[in-house]
Amino acid sequence: MLIIKIVATVVFIAVLLLIKSIVKLFVNKNIVKREIDDVRVTRVTQPGCVKELTVLPLIDFYAVNDTFCTEAGVSYYIKADETDILLDVGANEGKKHPSALINNMSKAGKKVDELDFIYLSHIHMDHVGGMKDQKNKTFSLSA
Repeated sequence: MLIIKIVATVVFIAVLLLIKSIVKLFVNKNIVKREIDDVRVTRVTQPGCVKELTVLPLIDFYAVNDTFCTEAGVSYYIKADETDILLDVGANEGKKHPSALINNMSKAGKKVDELDFIYLSHIHMDHVGGMKDQKNKTFSLSA
C-alpha cells in the first residue's frame, strides 16, 4: 500500500512539473512573439557613402599603452565624415565611475555630448555596460 502511495505521489509530481513546463513554454512563446511584433525594420534604400572613415577602438582587452583602461568588452568611436558614432559601450564590470569607456574617451579627446549616434550591435553584457544592463535591455556609459 505504501509503495502505491509513493508511486502515485511521484507520478503526481511529475505531471505537475510537466504542466508547469508546458505553461512556461507557452508564456515564453508569447513573450517572444510580442518582442518580434514590436520590431520595426526600416529598409535602407540609399545607403550613401562617406569620403572619410576612421575607427578608434576605445574598449578592448588590450590597450596601446598604460594610460588607457582595458576590459573584456568592446567599444569603438567611429567618425564618418562629420558624423560621430559610438559603437557599443563596453562592459564596465566593476561598475566604476568614470568607466573605462569614459576614461578612454577623455584620453582620446572625445566627448559624449559630441556623439551623433550610439549604436549597440547586440544586447550582451560586454557591449551594453554590464549584466544589469543586459537583463534590463538597456545600456549605460558609466556607473
